[in-house]
Amino acid sequence: MITNIKIYLGVFYSALILFMLIPLQPLLLGPSSNDTSRPALLHQVEYYIDMEKYYFPILIHGYITAVICVSIAIAADTMYVIVVQHVCGLFMIIG
Repeated sequence: MITNIKIYLGVFYSALILFMLIPLQPLLLGPSSNDTSRPALLHQVEYYIDMEKYYFPILIHGYITAVICVSIAIAADTMYVIVVQHVCGLFMIIG
């Protein structure tokens, strides 16, 4: 059972890391053209501040919220699996 949980965590956090690398593609690969578009963020948000000046703090905030959201989803799914296993064990004892 522990190995299944490790695989589950590995898949979710690997997908999270790939999702978090999307906004960094232009920075890592270099600009592909004379594109003056707005830099990409994880989520489409509006903070009513200069997005280009505060790009990295906003990006870090997006990273933190993404990690928190994925961790909450993993915790909820793990609790569901634990409750189902507990109920199955109780039914095995009863009958």
